[in-house]
Amino acid sequence: MTCVPIPGGILCMAQTEIACPECGSVIDVGERMERSKRGHCVPMCHSCGLRIDVYEMIDGKLRVSPAEKQSVTRKRKKHD
Repeated sequence: MTCVPIPGGILCMAQTEIACPECGSVIDVGERMERSKRGHCVPMCHSCGLRIDVYEMIDGKLRVSPAEKQSVTRKRKKHD
């Protein structure tokens, strides 16, 4: 969480970007965390395909860990 002093108070902004624990690419989870009712989402890294568990802690920090269950990747059909 980043806090910035402004006239009349302090503005605190939550973190919205995470780094993939496998390859280090940056993933934006801001919109997904806003829609989440429980403060949890499971995005997929577009570079390496790893599914990542993201939990929002009470102080606004994000806890990132690889997901326990990996889904089977679907093979795309070739279109002629």
